[in-house]
Amino acid sequence: MEISFLDTINALENEIWQRIQVNMTNYALYHKESNIKQGIERKIFDVLKYRIDNKLPLSINSWDTDNIAHLRRIEKYKNWRISVYKRDNFTCQNCGANSKLNAHHIKSFTNYPELRYDLSNGVTLCEVCHKAWHKKNGRGN
Repeated sequence: MEISFLDTINALENEIWQRIQVNMTNYALYHKESNIKQGIERKIFDVLKYRIDNKLPLSINSWDTDNIAHLRRIEKYKNWRISVYKRDNFTCQNCGANSKLNAHHIKSFTNYPELRYDLSNGVTLCEVCHKAWHKKNGRGN
């Protein structure tokens, strides 16, 4: 069954919708584009539909890319990343490489905020394996 944008919005709590409207307005003002609201509504619908279909939380905070970028710069994230590397002996757990390493979140950083800094939710991958993983599985997975 196809759900409409309005049906999806009606399913949200009023407070969350108000925050979406504020974010849409701020984004449109920042980019100085008058026709951007429709594009943002489509993106919100796509995100909501994906999250509902996959039984993920509807938290608006998880969509805020500026906030996500900020969270990746804080000390707690840096400590998590180093801890993952140390636990994995600074070695890609897929191919065994020991250079150009990435700390990969097993459960998405965006979709599982409660697991962002959980050591068991990280694995060390080299840049090549990390890109291959996301190419195969997509972002946010």
